[in-house]
Amino acid sequence: MTRIIRHLNNGDLLEHVDEIPYLMRPRGSEITRCCIYKDSAMLKFRTVGVL
Repeated sequence: MTRIIRHLNNGDLLEHVDEIPYLMRPRGSEITRCCIYKDSAMLKFRTVGVL
């Protein structure tokens, strides 16, 4: 949430919305879904839902 709020305050959230999930779950980190790609997709979906 801090990354979303930081980009929202800077006015560049739409430009950085794609990289937020990868910053939250970098490669090699523990995943919560079946694979890292689905995990990143769910995080992106939740990020865009804030908009």
